[in-house]
Amino acid sequence: MSAAQNRGPELMAIQSVFLVAAWVATGLRAYVKLAITRDHTVDDGVMYLSTLLYSAYAAAALVGIIKGGIGRHTSDLDSDSIVVALQIWYTCEILFAFISALVRTSICLFMLRVFTHGMPRIILRGAIVTVWISSIVYLFIIVFQCNPPRYYWAQFEGASGSCRPASLVPNATIVHSVVAAFSDWIIGILPLSKLWKLQMPRAKKMPLVFFFGVGTIAGMIMIVRIPYLKVLEISADFLYQTVNVALLSLVEPSIGIVAGCIATLRPLKFCSCVWKSKSRLRTRSSRGASTIPPDGIRVKHEICVSRSKVPIELKDSGIRQPASGW
Repeated sequence: MSAAQNRGPELMAIQSVFLVAAWVATGLRAYVKLAITRDHTVDDGVMYLSTLLYSAYAAAALVGIIKGGIGRHTSDLDSDSIVVALQIWYTCEILFAFISALVRTSICLFMLRVFTHGMPRIILRGAIVTVWISSIVYLFIIVFQCNPPRYYWAQFEGASGSCRPASLVPNATIVHSVVAAFSDWIIGILPLSKLWKLQMPRAKKMPLVFFFGVGTIAGMIMIVRIPYLKVLEISADFLYQTVNVALLSLVEPSIGIVAGCIATLRPLKFCSCVWKSKSRLRTRSSRGASTIPPDGIRVKHEICVSRSKVPIELKDSGIRQPASGW
């Protein structure tokens, strides 16, 4: 079979890269919270859960590629492989609804700790509610698109049952994607106008701009998915035609997880600062110098520690910098 007839390896490679990226970002976030700030909040737990579900999502996709033939033409598969592939599709659609809602919830909860008052808090809470309503409705449509639900894959085994109109799932997925993209843009654009008004060094502003910018990319991916969603109707070559949807659906949650974790990693900078100061002390000691550090190094060490622990209040702007984040 030529590579052009099997896009499974392509899907597997991209999935592996973005799964690793999600775990690296989440691992760094956990390290910051456990070893540096020691300040776990609800948004951290929600993001950890998102990463675990995303891992299950990626693992299921891997099974679908290897055992089910996702990415291959239906004509090259036997009925058992098709059934496995459709079971995986069904499972991944359900997981995607949860992951999509959890990632956005975590980011919104983080931003609610940044915005202490005003309209932004109302908008963020509204975004959380809207995302969950959209995801729950989408979840019910996915779960009950066929009667009985298992008929979705069992129809290829000769089972009896029926499915809703073929256009239902693609249309529901489009609506869900639009709502998710809109929430991403709110999360990304909302803070920028106030961010530039802050009395904060540019070096601190730019990582925040990057964080919010990455969030908007996830929204763009949700929109890019839309033209491909019409192929979600079960067709004769469903497993090959839907590869682009599967690919984008694997990439988008990972970008959201990475974006959500970036905002909490600033204390790593100060940890590095402390480590360098200690390294200088060890070097001086090994050369026979006094173990009492010069004032400059000692002050630098103390500043690094204090800045990684103490929150910065920005009352006039309505934005607060959390102790554990930016």
